[in-house]
Amino acid sequence: MVNPLRGMKQWIREKVNQGEKESIMTFMFNLFAFLYIVAPLIVIPYWAYSNSNGYLLFGILFSWFSSYTSFQRRQKILFLFQIICIGFWIKSGFSIHQYITFFFFCSLWGYLSAQIAEGYDQLSKRGTLENDAERLEFHEKNPNHLKEKLEKWREQNPDKQLTYDVIDALAKDKNT
Repeated sequence: MVNPLRGMKQWIREKVNQGEKESIMTFMFNLFAFLYIVAPLIVIPYWAYSNSNGYLLFGILFSWFSSYTSFQRRQKILFLFQIICIGFWIKSGFSIHQYITFFFFCSLWGYLSAQIAEGYDQLSKRGTLENDAERLEFHEKNPNHLKEKLEKWREQNPDKQLTYDVIDALAKDKNT
């Protein structure tokens, strides 16, 4: 029997040996993005059909909503849902056959896979300044230039998180 992961492992080794870590990170981002976007569309309807329960299809919405809130940095809603679930389980007991348990695991799946995908996306964008020799030389000669831009951006966007995308855009004099 052929192991399907064997080819992927060999491809990753070749990319690492060639120094193409960004392409591996991009591949991993695409994989986890597929998992949080498409996997609920495949797994949850199958689960609902096998249990003859159409209400389980709401798990797709829970999964997508939790991945959306993870990107919007609104984890308070997910934390509140987690507290409600724990309170429900304390009151009535934990059972995998309860709707709230199923929806909790759907939202957990959406949140975790979206966070992992975002992490790989940010890692794939690291080091982009190192690829642009002229800009890197300019920033080495003028170290305060980028610091001033970062401080100005933070003052203008106090509620946003500073990411590699933003730093890269500021370093390349693009609008953010």
